[in-house]
Formats: sequence, structure tokens, C-alpha cells
Amino acid sequence: MRSAIIFGYYGNGNMGDEAILSSLLDQIKKNKKLKNYKITIASNDPEETIRLHFEDAQRLFGYTRLPLLLYKMIKEKPIIILGGGGILYGDSVQFYSLLAFLAKLLHLNFKIVSVSVGPYLSYSIVGFYRSDSKFLGINRFLVKFLFETANYASVRDELSRKILINSGVRRKVFLEKDLALSLKSVNKKYAKELLLTQIPKNLSRPYIGLNLRYIPDDRIRGDIISKISVIVQYIKRLKGNIIFLPMGNKDNSDGISNDVSMYNLLKKEINTNNLYLLRGRYHPKEMKGIYGQMDLVIGMRLHSVIFSYSKKIPIFAIAYESKVISFCSDKHIPFVDIYNIDEAKVINFVTKYLKH
Repeated sequence: MRSAIIFGYYGNGNMGDEAILSSLLDQIKKNKKLKNYKITIASNDPEETIRLHFEDAQRLFGYTRLPLLLYKMIKEKPIIILGGGGILYGDSVQFYSLLAFLAKLLHLNFKIVSVSVGPYLSYSIVGFYRSDSKFLGINRFLVKFLFETANYASVRDELSRKILINSGVRRKVFLEKDLALSLKSVNKKYAKELLLTQIPKNLSRPYIGLNLRYIPDDRIRGDIISKISVIVQYIKRLKGNIIFLPMGNKDNSDGISNDVSMYNLLKKEINTNNLYLLRGRYHPKEMKGIYGQMDLVIGMRLHSVIFSYSKKIPIFAIAYESKVISFCSDKHIPFVDIYNIDEAKVINFVTKYLKH
């Protein structure tokens, strides 16, 4: 049986990356040439990936996994797909360049699908920020090799394509939308049933979805909680109910992958009865359907914005990284930068949609 191995930032409790994978799997199943392929997903948590996607999953990313990976490549001669999820920089560029070299050596089909790239000059107090210039040193050579070796290559934002051109990539790199945009959600009735298991059945509308990502810096994190608290209290005066929608649910030491930590801080900051948490483990299609049940959303993670936008739900973004700014600018979605959250702008947005 023909096979394919999919690489990406999977099995890390990130709903956005799992949505990209789910959409990619749907595309493969619709493709007449690929629909009968045996799929293996490179995952950091194979058990969870199998639970979500009903496909084989193995730990294949990283140099210690190379013997197993090389064995599979020689034995199965799979198509290698580097899917979206995360952003290619430094270490990941180096590993995937080696993967591309092995694919070329073994005459395997190697595809790069809807990724983002970026040379991060430093890790800021908020997170990684992409330079819009180019890769430097050995990574410049490697990213050029990676993309020019691929049989097909696409990126999900114009900034990535600009960086590749500046880094010397001369082959045609296609611009392809984030795969989560085309992910089909569960139907409205089922999404409503899922939501009503988490909130009182008689809870009145409007429902305001809220997503916040954990920020390591104490000052900035405190500022976010303080200003969101003001917004929550304003929404309460308008008789609105807020439903916190986590997009990261992986427990780890730094808290970055677990959005519930921000809910807990917000709940501790204010004593209010209009703030609810969506608990449980959901498939991306279920979560996207739940986003579609909101009347408006205030979102921080990129895919909280993408889910809302694709479900035609009014969205105001709190941009913590360049990828959020890039998407919002392209789609004309209002946003504030995390360093300068103007709660008045958010309140005006909420007022516009809740009072009209």
C-alpha cells in the first residue's frame, strides 16, 4: 500500500495546528490519487493524535528519531508532506532540510503545504517575532535548499513569501490560505448541544467568546488581565455572557500552551457571574462549530480569529505575534497590539455589535 508521512506541529495541544491537520487529512481523502494512502502523522503525542484524527501517529520529529524515520522512508517510500502549524525557523528549518535531503536521496515526493516561515532574531518577553528581512548564515542556505528541493511549496501569508525571496529562494512558491479556513465544522445543532453541556441551558444571549493566550512576562500578562477585566465588567452591564474558549490545552511548565491558566487568572481578578469556561477535549471541527455559536469573539490566538472569521462571527483580535497582525491586516479585522491594549477600542467594538 502507498503511504504518506505528515510533519507539522501536531500533538502539542494546540487547537489551531490540529485544525490545520484535520483540514489537510480531509483534502487527502478527497484526492483520488491519495485517498487510499496509509497515513502516518509525526506527533509529539501519538495517542492524542490517534484519538482526534483516527490515523496512525508516531514520534518521528527530532534527530533521535532519525533511525526509525529513515527505516520507514526506505521501506515504504512514502510521500513526505510538511503541513502547516507553527512557524519554520532556526531548529525546525535545520531538521526539515535534513528531511528534504533524505527525500531527495531516496527519490521521494516531498511537499511543503501552507506553512509560515520567519527568521526570529530574538525571543521577546511576549513570544517570537518574525523579521521581515531574510534568513542569515547557515539557515539562509538551508531554507533555500528546503524550498527548492520540494516538489511543491506553498506558504500561508505574504510575509513568508517575501522572506523566502529575500533569502534567495528562486523557485515559485505559491500563496495558499491557512488550511483551517476551509475546515468544515460540525453542524449548528450539534455545536449548540456541545455548548449547552458547558453553560446553563437557560443562559441568555448575547454570547461573547473570549480567548487569551498565556504570556510569560508578568507585567504584560497582568496588564492583559486588568484590561480584559474592565471589558468583562462592561459586557456584564450590557447583560452579555462571556464564554472562555481555550485553543491551547497542553499542560507544561511554562504555561504557554494552556489557555485555561489565563481564565483562572481572570476569574481570580474579578468576581463575576457572567464568565464561563468551555471545558473538555474537542475535535477541531467541534470547536469551530462552537465558535460559530458566539455572537462576537475577542480572540488572541490566530486560530480563534480564523475560526470566527470563517464562521462569519464579528471578531476583535488582541495581536501578540506578527502572524496575527498579518492575518488581521489582510482580512481587515480590527485589532490592538498586545503592548498597547486600548480597552476603549474593544468596548466600542462590543457596543457596536451588541447594541445594534
